[in-house]
Amino acid sequence: MVRQPEREYRASKTVVAKSNKKPFNIQKGEKNMEEKKLLYAPLDLDLIGDLADVYERAKNSIKYLTDFCGSIEARLKKGEKIPRLLLVEGNRTRYITDIGIKVLEKNLGEKLYTKKVIGITELENLVGKDKMEEFAELGVIDYKNGSPKVIIQNK
Repeated sequence: MVRQPEREYRASKTVVAKSNKKPFNIQKGEKNMEEKKLLYAPLDLDLIGDLADVYERAKNSIKYLTDFCGSIEARLKKGEKIPRLLLVEGNRTRYITDIGIKVLEKNLGEKLYTKKVIGITELENLVGKDKMEEFAELGVIDYKNGSPKVIIQNK
């Protein structure tokens, strides 16, 4: 298995990969995406013996790191103080208030509402599973495949 080049981390927040890549700055607010893509040395996947094993370990690492970050975020939300981490307000989203609905109904009337077909789960709740099977046989409902996904076979 080919190892990635080691990285050096310096106090100036400049990362230098031990390869032929030039050093680059990862200061906050930097806009150059080409430089940000160089945070790791490129891998030649043809040189990796068991690519499925590396893939599986990478997926497990991503899950571990996602859980780790979620744990830290939960601790911050509970009020724990962690050095250099702050909990700040998220992005604002717009919504129509109850008062706004009444005002808009008077001004826009029926234009305020759209007609939309109910979802498949709501339909199943209305008619039951037996009727859904009948609908499938008649072609009233159908199934579509989701995006392909990678699975790892046992050795």
